[in-house]
Amino acid sequence: MATIRTLEQGQEQYNCLLNATLCASSADTLACLRGVNATALQTEQCQFNPGLDDDLIKAAMLNNFDNGRYLKIPVLAGTCTDEGTKNVPQNTNTTGQALRFVNDQASDVLSNSSLGMVNQVYIAAPQPVFPGAGAKWRQLANAHGDFRAHCIAARLQNALARDGVRTYNYRYAVLDPEQEALGFGAYHTVELNGVFGPNNTDGAPPRSYFTSNAAIVPITMAYWTSFVKTLDPNAHKIPGTPDWLPWLGPDDRSRLRFQTNNTLMEKMNDTQRGNCEMFDPMLEAIELPQAVRFVQLNRPGVATNTSWAFVPVKPVSKTFGAGAEKFGLSVGLTVLTLGFTAMMVV
Repeated sequence: MATIRTLEQGQEQYNCLLNATLCASSADTLACLRGVNATALQTEQCQFNPGLDDDLIKAAMLNNFDNGRYLKIPVLAGTCTDEGTKNVPQNTNTTGQALRFVNDQASDVLSNSSLGMVNQVYIAAPQPVFPGAGAKWRQLANAHGDFRAHCIAARLQNALARDGVRTYNYRYAVLDPEQEALGFGAYHTVELNGVFGPNNTDGAPPRSYFTSNAAIVPITMAYWTSFVKTLDPNAHKIPGTPDWLPWLGPDDRSRLRFQTNNTLMEKMNDTQRGNCEMFDPMLEAIELPQAVRFVQLNRPGVATNTSWAFVPVKPVSKTFGAGAEKFGLSVGLTVLTLGFTAMMVV
């Protein structure tokens, strides 16, 4: 989920891009940018987030899903177990550094008591310390994985289930020995090696995808291609693999766990649900900071006034039936923001 800015707020990033491409002094800065080659535009100095332009994006994604304003099409979405490990500073060494990073993600609007809850639930929890990493890196990574990935996917899929839209959730938990030893685990987007195959991604797949984890690739591919072809991940899955049951909402929380020789249906556990209930008020501040001035997190396990209190308005079958849908959406966190934004109808 990307942070959405007004066009006025986006000016800062436009200026950043002008400086990065040496177009700032041009009489027509837009014409200058249009003449720059693609490599120069791909700078890491600037952010490229969507903006509220009252055309392509008229409202925040969470608000649209909360109110049922999106295309009602089948969705396959999910996350990797360790989503946060490559998205937070690996040198995070103190509680203060960790909580500062969390509050920055919410544009500095979390109350002191909210930060205290984050500290109690995540930062103060014992975790292994990995070579070359700070003492609080994994604690911060676990928090980030929840509020920037797992909880967002679940919130959107709760809305889909509420509205009777078939949706499938996964947790990609393939264990690579080297990545586990380094502390990265099943990191953000690593499932692409299963979906597309290790020879068809970024050129740096975990080496076990050619050896001990090679078997997970055809299994993952089969579910994905089956969904693309039929809107049902089970229609063409490999015989003997589990039936992938849909996510039916806050009380069901069914998801498929991908793990070599251990791929099974599971349920998002009560602890993670409680943590997502805690973080629920923070999500709007991440997506639309200009609309939120103060955020008080919930106590873990309190669903009142959160997306986890939604009650499905239509029954959803756990088995696939031929329907009238002409479109389906298959996304991982790699393309979750783009995919769900494309579904919005405002």
